[in-house]
Amino acid sequence: MAPPIPYYAVIFYSLRTPAASSEAYASTAARMVKLAEKQPGFIGIESVSTGETGMTVSYWETLQSISAWKRNLEHLGTQKRGRREWYAGYHIRIAKVEREYARGMEGRHRSEQEEFTVIKTGRKAGKLGEKAVSHL
Repeated sequence: MAPPIPYYAVIFYSLRTPAASSEAYASTAARMVKLAEKQPGFIGIESVSTGETGMTVSYWETLQSISAWKRNLEHLGTQKRGRREWYAGYHIRIAKVEREYARGMEGRHRSEQEEFTVIKTGRKAGKLGEKAVSHL
C-alpha cells in the first residue's frame, strides 16, 4: 500500500570504492536501514547496486523527518566513514512525490517491482546494472 501523497524521496547515487564490497560496508548499511526504520516519518527504502555504482532511495513523510534523519548522530558518523572509506563520490537529490501509480504489482513490495538497467539523465547516462537488484 502506497503512503499518503505527498511524501518525499531522498535519492542517493554513489560511486563506490573497492572497500564498499566489504562485510563492514554491508553490515553498516544494514544497521543504517534498521536505524532509519525507527525514525519518525520513515516510510521505506529501496536500493540497487552494480559494483562501483549504487542508488538508494529512502521515502519520508516530511522534509522535517528527512532533516532529523540527516542530523542523527549515528547516521552522521556513518556518513563521515562513508566519505572516508566507501564512496569515491556521491550525489543526493530530495524530491516531492506528488503522484504514484502502478499496474500489475498488487501484493508486491515496491523494491520487488524494480529492475534497473540504464538511467539517462540530462548530464550523462549512468549504468546501474544488467537487471541487478540488491537489497540492503
